[in-house]
Amino acid sequence: AKTYIQQLQETLKSYQNQNSSLQLEFTKEKSHRESVEEMLKKEREKTVNVTKELNETKASLFNATNELHHVTTVASEGQGLRESVTRLQRELVVGGEVQERYRQRVNSLLRHLQHSTEVEITQNSFSSQVSALNQELQNQNNALSAAMLRLNELDAQLAKRDATSAESKCLLEEAKNEFHDQLAVAESNYNNLKMANTKLEGELVELRYQLQCLQPQVPVEGVARSPPSLPLAPPEPFSNLHALVNIDAPDPNP
Repeated sequence: AKTYIQQLQETLKSYQNQNSSLQLEFTKEKSHRESVEEMLKKEREKTVNVTKELNETKASLFNATNELHHVTTVASEGQGLRESVTRLQRELVVGGEVQERYRQRVNSLLRHLQHSTEVEITQNSFSSQVSALNQELQNQNNALSAAMLRLNELDAQLAKRDATSAESKCLLEEAKNEFHDQLAVAESNYNNLKMANTKLEGELVELRYQLQCLQPQVPVEGVARSPPSLPLAPPEPFSNLHALVNIDAPDPNP
């Protein structure tokens, strides 16, 4: 009986040692789980920041697209101004030709007034025609001056718009390149953080399952009730706790 009691005491001591080891392993796993949860929290915060940056980059790209549309509209207006200038130039050429014809007709009438023998008879008629032609010539000169002034204004506007359009296109190209680079970096960071979060969540689920399996259970009452004729042999030491826990453990992420 004394030998059996000693065996029971040794068995109980062995279970107590195993219980201490399990408690220590449980504490380590719990600390590791808390560390993983803290890392997961930080990664989630990073994911929120990267998502915010990604949305801001997309908004900037949208604004750049609108600016490109505006520049395209300005370029179209510039093309319309060029067409107006071309039309006015053609009108100026035609006006110059008409003016030259009027000048030739006036000179011809003046020659007739000087050399014709019927000057006295037709003088009044010719004078009226000359006055009318001179007035028409003056009107054509005024129209030509106004057209030249308008042409100069359009040339100045066109040059100014061309310069603005070229500068806007250059700035827009630089902005588009910068936004595309930022968008690519933000999307890459977002994808990396997403993969890291998925991995950490899987590890956290596995740790929680292992912690549940590591809850200490010492069957002291079962040992006390064992029959005296069958002494208990000391259990094998737990050399590999992770291997023991995961032998029949179901996969937390099937």
